[in-house]
Formats: sequence, structure tokens, C-alpha cells
Amino acid sequence: MASAAALRSRPGDDAEPARLEDIARRRITRELHQLKNNSSGADSMVKARWEREPWEWAAKLKGPEESPYARGVFKVHVTFSVVYPFKPPELRLETKIWHPNFPPDGRIYLDSDRWDPSYTVEAILYSIVTLLRYPDNRNSELRNGYAKTTNKGFETTARAYTDRYAVEPWD
Repeated sequence: MASAAALRSRPGDDAEPARLEDIARRRITRELHQLKNNSSGADSMVKARWEREPWEWAAKLKGPEESPYARGVFKVHVTFSVVYPFKPPELRLETKIWHPNFPPDGRIYLDSDRWDPSYTVEAILYSIVTLLRYPDNRNSELRNGYAKTTNKGFETTARAYTDRYAVEPWD
């Protein structure tokens, strides 16, 4: 696959935007089909469907066992640009959650400088599931509101949020 720089380096090519959009459309479609094939089992933690074909997905994540998010189903909205996979998708957690790595507005920040076109949305969604199980406490901006609670207090609050807000059916 040609790099984004190579695609941009062809001056005067009127087909460039259409070519980038076609690359994005094919990649997004392929990724969704792969995710659906991989998530067909009963033990699957991630699923997705078209929201607005192909540029938006509605994804669901199962809260991992042995975490305060167990038995919860969390909705994630995924929006792709026409230059995907050369630019990361935008993700937003739509389910209210008590977690040090997710801000109240639900935005999930993917660092554009560290983004690699080989990353897949399925891998990102599974990374979010892992983050639910093992929070990253290094992010001081988000963790400050959670630092005041004890581990037991954090788990109690997180479980209460899960029981109240993460009630979306898995089907």
C-alpha cells in the first residue's frame, strides 16, 4: 500500500481525493467484516455495525470480568475520515463511565503523531477493553478526580456507574 506521503506527492493528480476516499472506504469495509467474523463467538468482547455506511460505526464493548465494569455493555461511536487509515478515526465512549482514562465527554484520544496506518479499529477497541481492566494511572489530568477515592471506593463507584449506565443489550 502506498504511503500517505507518496499519495500526496503527485502534483496535478485530480483523482487524488477520490483515490484516498476509495482506499478509506475499502479499508473500513474490510475491517468491519473482519471484526464481525472475529466477534461471532460467545466469548467475544467487541462488536460493531454500520451507523452511517461506511464512515461511522456503532461499536459495543463488554466490560471485562473481574473488573467493576463486568456485565456492562459500553457503546463506542467511531467516525472515520476520508483519509483513513492515514489519519486515526475519532472515537467517543457514549456510555457514561467512572474511569480515570475516560473524560466526562467520552472522547477517546488517539495521538495522531503516534498513529500508524497498520493499526486497526478492532485492535483499538480491544485496547479499550484492556484499559477497562487495567487503568493507566499515569495520566494525571484525568486521574486527579479519582485519586481522592480509595481503591475500594473507586470500584464501588465504577460498579454503580456500570449498573446504572452500561445496560445496553449485547444483541
